[in-house]
Amino acid sequence: MNANLVVSDEERSIEIEEHPVMVEDQTDKKTQIVDHLRGNPGKSPYLVFNGSKPKTEARAEGLAETNAFADRSSRNFHSELRSRLDGMEPTRKLHDLATLMSKGVAYHHASLPSSIRNWIEECYEEGDLAALFCTPTLAYGFDAPVQSVVVSDLKRWTGGGMEYIHTYEYIQWIGRVARPGKGFEKGYAYPFYSDFDAASEQFFNDPDLEPVTSHVDSGDGLRWLILELVEMGWDTPEEIEDFLTETLFWHQLSGDRAWDDGTVDKRTRMRQKLREAADWLQKFGFLREKETEQRFENTRQGSAAVEFNFNVFGGYSLRSVHDLCADLESKDTFTAQNLLYQFAVFTDAYLSHDGFSTDFEDKLLNAEYLPDEDPAIVTGILGWYWSQGIPATEIEDRTNVDPTSIRMTARNLSRTLDAATPLFDAIQAEKPDWYDDFVTSIEKGVPREDLPVARHVHGVGRVTISNLRDYLTEMDTGDTRFDFQTETLAGGLGEAYEQVKREDQRSVPSERGPDRPDAGEAINGIR
Repeated sequence: MNANLVVSDEERSIEIEEHPVMVEDQTDKKTQIVDHLRGNPGKSPYLVFNGSKPKTEARAEGLAETNAFADRSSRNFHSELRSRLDGMEPTRKLHDLATLMSKGVAYHHASLPSSIRNWIEECYEEGDLAALFCTPTLAYGFDAPVQSVVVSDLKRWTGGGMEYIHTYEYIQWIGRVARPGKGFEKGYAYPFYSDFDAASEQFFNDPDLEPVTSHVDSGDGLRWLILELVEMGWDTPEEIEDFLTETLFWHQLSGDRAWDDGTVDKRTRMRQKLREAADWLQKFGFLREKETEQRFENTRQGSAAVEFNFNVFGGYSLRSVHDLCADLESKDTFTAQNLLYQFAVFTDAYLSHDGFSTDFEDKLLNAEYLPDEDPAIVTGILGWYWSQGIPATEIEDRTNVDPTSIRMTARNLSRTLDAATPLFDAIQAEKPDWYDDFVTSIEKGVPREDLPVARHVHGVGRVTISNLRDYLTEMDTGDTRFDFQTETLAGGLGEAYEQVKREDQRSVPSERGPDRPDAGEAINGIR
């Protein structure tokens, strides 16, 4: 912590002109943004920051409908899309996105597959897109030829209401314009505001950046840190205190506290915070204190939580991990359906904090249409359909949910399920024999019966398996020699092997020749 902070007083080499735009009708901001862009084509290429994924897509679609930039490029984006799918299935959503791109407009957010995001960025950098609508996914590291930035939403929903974005975010966003070497002598920023005085104070009149604060100061941040330190052997109060005094947490710690008389010193305040955190961890079964030895020890649940948190790259609250362990412990038996729902609740609880239904299994087994107000139900259904190898377009038809991000959602869900293995040990429950296969089915999007094909045949994944299965089905209807009674590829190959083997046995051996492989053996080789 002996580093020196150096703030450069050098001005930006290329000027940015800020032109705040007053929002005339908050209920129809999209129309005003679209009209502004189509009315100023000479200020393109535009990078348009938006506060949410739905707004990002809707505003891009609104601009594309005007055909204001339809002559931007002669590229065949639909043809390029097919080459960029990277093993994914084509969806209506991606087809519609390619149509937008043919009109010089695109959108970009984290729910799009990475190969599609990279393609969009390349098209923008090469000058084939006049306007790119995005969430903050492009706020950092996007060094493209941007002449104008539009900040559509200076406020965003934080869970407790609409609040202004941080000043440093605004500065970072508009800093995407007129980067050195991109051919612009000046950049333009168009922030849309409702209250000029408040927005001006926050953003326009040389505002001060928010102070950097320690994440450890939050209740859960300190609890996680204590568990991690104890797990690594820093298990005495003195060792934990010594570690904290070398962190930003210590340097920002104040002795002042509500109802204090102002005489509490920093170390006493730190010990109070540590005591509160340790008591919470003991209450919820993560930590035990060995008073006679003056040290702490993680419980099974505490050690499992640390390992789980490391493998899912952090982010979940300790209370949610505790509740997940309690839910798992309450089950007499595990089924794929109830585990999928529990982990869907767990992952979505962290993302949205919405309420959840408890009738997942009934709805799942009845294949009913599910409303999108229950994200755990939606995630569970999508994950189940995906793991059964059902095509993305069919999932879209069944659920009315955009399937573009299913692969990413499924991988996150499978990663969380895979990382949860220590939690079964913590509650002293036996992990089901089928668990690892189920995790792989969700990750790869193929039924359990087809996993041997996906695992052992290089380059064969969900799409190839689906195509081969369809081919076998066509053989069933077009070739009277084959009669398949299964919907899985592995089952179809097994039946094909048996039927081809019977055909070979009826044939004359000399007709095949000495070097010609047995057809049944060829199929058996990839079983």
